[in-house]
Formats: sequence, structure tokens, C-alpha cells
Amino acid sequence: SIPFYNPAVASVLDLPFPPEQVSLADLRARGVLGLRADGSPYPLDEQPLARALTGRTPVSDVVYLRSADGALQPFTMTSLPFFNPDGELIGVGNYVTSARAP
Repeated sequence: SIPFYNPAVASVLDLPFPPEQVSLADLRARGVLGLRADGSPYPLDEQPLARALTGRTPVSDVVYLRSADGALQPFTMTSLPFFNPDGELIGVGNYVTSARAP
């Protein structure tokens, strides 16, 4: 699940703000996770989160999210895995920023 998100993500994805816990299944059902520029699905095993976990290293890539009005918007997603001293996964931070030119 995604326990928090910022106002920018909330406005793009038409999510409530202040944040409420949102499941990944709900976001997938909205069609807002992991799209390519042409709107096709971005396979889960190729997305930054999966690659970061597999490689045990930070990974960044551009992903597209479908806004409430149906438009695709580019975002840079960085997935940063955290491990304890024994090498066990503690969690993953996913940082999403607009990929549009300022």
C-alpha cells in the first residue's frame, strides 16, 4: 500500500488530500500506475521499484501516470531500497517528481 503522497501527486491522480492510505490495487484499477509514453502498461518487473529491489540499488526512470482527465503526464520515479546491517530489506522510498520542463 501507499501510506502517503504529496499534494502534486494527489492533484494529478485525483486522490484525496490530506492523504489516505491507498492500495496498489486501487491505483492500478484507476489506470494510474506504470504506463509508457504511448499509454501501454509498463511491465511491473521493469518498473523502477522492481529493478531497485532486484538490483538492491537506487533506480530512476520516467513513468507516465494517467490524470483524472485521462491525459498522460511524465514523472521521474526513483525507488530507493533501504536495508539493515544484516542486508535485510527495511523498506523502499519511492520519489515521484514531474518530468515536465519548468
